[in-house]
Amino acid sequence: MPIDRPARDVLKLPGETEIAWAVFDAVWYLHTYPDVLEILPDEHPGTLLAWHLDHGQRRGRSPNIFFDEAWHRRAYPAIDAMVRDGHFASAFDAYCRGGQARSPHWLFDEPWYRRHYAADLTDNTLAANHLVNGYDHFLRHGAGEGRIGHPLFDADYFVAGLGAGETARAREQGLFRYYLQRVAAPAPEPRTSPFFDPAWYLRQYPRVAEAVAAGTWRCALHHYLGNDTPAQFDPLPQFSEQFYLAQNPGVAETVARGERRNGYAHFLLHGAAELRSPCAAIDLRWYAAQPRVRDDLEHGRAANAFAHWLLIGRHQGLRPAPLPEERPTEGQASIVFRRKAEIVAQLLGRAPLDFSVAASPAVSAVMVLHDGLSLTLATLASLRANLTGGLELILVDSGSTDETRNITRYVRGAQVMRFDTDIGPLAGANAGMVATRADATLLLSNDVELLPHALPAALRCLASDATIGAVGGRIIRPEGMLDEAGGIIWRDGSVQPYQRDASPLSPEATFRRDVDYCSRTFLLVRTSLLQQLEGFDDTFPPGSLEAVDLCVRIQQAGFRVVYDPAIAVYRVTRNPPWPSPPDLAATQRIFCRKHQDWLENRPAANAAGKT
Repeated sequence: MPIDRPARDVLKLPGETEIAWAVFDAVWYLHTYPDVLEILPDEHPGTLLAWHLDHGQRRGRSPNIFFDEAWHRRAYPAIDAMVRDGHFASAFDAYCRGGQARSPHWLFDEPWYRRHYAADLTDNTLAANHLVNGYDHFLRHGAGEGRIGHPLFDADYFVAGLGAGETARAREQGLFRYYLQRVAAPAPEPRTSPFFDPAWYLRQYPRVAEAVAAGTWRCALHHYLGNDTPAQFDPLPQFSEQFYLAQNPGVAETVARGERRNGYAHFLLHGAAELRSPCAAIDLRWYAAQPRVRDDLEHGRAANAFAHWLLIGRHQGLRPAPLPEERPTEGQASIVFRRKAEIVAQLLGRAPLDFSVAASPAVSAVMVLHDGLSLTLATLASLRANLTGGLELILVDSGSTDETRNITRYVRGAQVMRFDTDIGPLAGANAGMVATRADATLLLSNDVELLPHALPAALRCLASDATIGAVGGRIIRPEGMLDEAGGIIWRDGSVQPYQRDASPLSPEATFRRDVDYCSRTFLLVRTSLLQQLEGFDDTFPPGSLEAVDLCVRIQQAGFRVVYDPAIAVYRVTRNPPWPSPPDLAATQRIFCRKHQDWLENRPAANAAGKT
């Protein structure tokens, strides 16, 4: 468990303490600070330790190879200030006095290590094994077990690049210690991770190479992790700080505030797993969706898509991004979608769709129309193809002025409700809900294409459990990327369409789960529940939070909202993640006031989710 005692009581000679980072290394100390020999009468370890405690630590010297005094003071300016004003004798002294939650060395990240191995590095486990902190565990056990103490130091990767003879020496001494000793010697710097390229780094930044040669920095990695302007240096050619921060302004803000060291720190912790692109030449979302890459990731052959590209993909000749001709813009894809709809509309003028239903329907579909006949007919054609019978169709014409007024020329057997003026999509949907007869009601936009078996899959999901109140699925934009795979509601009332801009084939989008909300683009709801809740609350502007509000009320009524990836729907227009200004603040206030108690139990918005 953590200690809170001065360095004078903690730092001991070998054999006098169990704390691995608190062992004074006299041999290393003399080698690192040879001027001590000019001061002391002898080289006895006890004499050296006493001198260090009385004088050395105040001169900024480290007690062993495992604690970097100079780096620690740069990394924690508040500690440096307290050392300067005499509050602590050294940064190591501050570390001993209850500071073990901080990182002690540029190549060990205490918070990261504890998070990475959280399952078996609980406070109780450390205390039961007489371990002070994560670093104590790493030095005594973790390093020998092959655990990683820093995202940029992978012991297995490091030793794989050594020769046979050197490998034996490294394993005998311990890989972490051996590396720290090796970079202090004038020799080519070995790689410790696929995520940092020291040779490229020194070529890219000649002044850094000069500083390393002069001994100002121990090695390229030491400079990268210790320099005072971290956002000005790229770790390898496959990551661009400038590009990443420009593409992720939320991350850039946290870096500017000093909450993160640089964009790469965010990328390694969150961005790579979230498939954010590391540079203009690599599109991780596209790359991760490729069948070979997806198979490797599912079988654990690489930690994430970025690691796969560095370790496997580029050596196999895989492309990290689509060719320009393979990547249509959303606008281009939308045009193709609309032209296809025009052809469908022409065909239906000759052979109308038949939605006649003789017996009790299995599902009632409610669609609000306002012009856009071609898109409406294309949507209805995909709906009819999805379910050949038992489908009641209710069309609400909200003041159309085009050929939509004559929808019955193209569609037979539908119930059409007409309004002379545009009453809006929410009032229109609520009006249509009143006329439904089936046990399940499908709320459907009129600018979509249902992919095969979407509606039957939704009906099966809804019928599978009486506690399920609503079902939604993958909403895909016309260029082929996800608009959402369900959504998250944060405590502050903000929302996040899950997996927006990801591939529809991404693993995160291909499993059934409970969600906070699903889009009203395609939302299947139990009719009795929908009528009990009186449909949409038209206090909210259309296209803002009306579906989110409905899904919250469904959960408040004791039912679940489920996302099922077997449901896939193309939509010609993108759903907004939030109403546009000036409605943003007002809409959020309405939502938060209405659901204050429910929101209190939601997770707080965080950097991983919102930046």
